[in-house]
Amino acid sequence: MGMRSYVKDYEVRYYEVDYKRRLLITNLMNYFSDIAMEHSDKCDIGLDFLMEKNLAWVLYEYDIELFKHTYYGEKVKITTTTHGFKKFFAFRLFKVEDEHGEIIAKAKSNFIMIDYKKRKPVRLAEEFYKGYDLTEDMKEELDFDKLEKLNNISEEKSFTVRYSDIDSNTHVNNVKYVEWLIEPVPLEIVKNNFLRRIKIKYVKECLYGDTINSKIQIVKEQDDIKIIHKIVNHEDKELTIAETYWSKEPEESNE
Repeated sequence: MGMRSYVKDYEVRYYEVDYKRRLLITNLMNYFSDIAMEHSDKCDIGLDFLMEKNLAWVLYEYDIELFKHTYYGEKVKITTTTHGFKKFFAFRLFKVEDEHGEIIAKAKSNFIMIDYKKRKPVRLAEEFYKGYDLTEDMKEELDFDKLEKLNNISEEKSFTVRYSDIDSNTHVNNVKYVEWLIEPVPLEIVKNNFLRRIKIKYVKECLYGDTINSKIQIVKEQDDIKIIHKIVNHEDKELTIAETYWSKEPEESNE
């Protein structure tokens, strides 16, 4: 029997929070990766199945909205749902609720199935439709906004891809790109503002030992801040583009 949705509870650990005890966006994304893979495992189309078939999921697009902070020690319930397939694209939704059932975050994502050895897209096979309880006519897509191009550089930082940045597909884990995206953002923005939305498009992979450059353009929008991001490799080829949206931090109640 296939399973279109899957639910899992998480408790925020100390090593997952920032200096204000708030869950980091990157660790929320780690929760998303964890539940998506566990969902697949429960449907018998998980990591072992993929490796046997020389297949891998590659994240293409993400749109994450956050409505309030989650703090150290708090519990959250995450629901993930396979929304639909189209050719080699798979659309997945996430919903995060607190202990009172209030929605505190939601996300939509677009994954591409690739042949692990050939590094080329592969049309989704019948096993995936059965595993996620989908039918061939359920080709529902999710819409993703076109991201703004970076025109001027406000800040930039360079990094070298480390062994610990590599995932089971032997390329850089998608969460690492978000760490690199946020790192050039001035500390005053990060400290005094709430990251309420992040939209990402993964364009090209990078590998162990590569040198990358993370650039940002800061755009003021009344009381809010919009930041345009771009990560390039040493040849200045685009790897990832993104937009982040920041609002003035409300008075802390969990201090």
